[in-house]
Amino acid sequence: MQPLEDLRKSIIVSPTEDLIKRRKLHLPSDDNPNYTYGLETKQSTPIAKLISNHYQREWENMVIESIYEKKKKEYEEKVLLK
Repeated sequence: MQPLEDLRKSIIVSPTEDLIKRRKLHLPSDDNPNYTYGLETKQSTPIAKLISNHYQREWENMVIESIYEKKKKEYEEKVLLK
């Protein structure tokens, strides 16, 4: 039979001793430093293009081009019918 003092040492554990004995948490980034967590971020908004009205000019050019194509088509139909 074990002495009482030896039993107490094996049963009662101090908080610091408990932390030391705990298994260290292993993370994927421990092995691979390039490992990342979470979701990819979205691309940043191109502020310079917004401020310079780039998208408005692009839209206006598309509208003008579509009007031009429509008028061209109408003109060609008119000329072919004569």
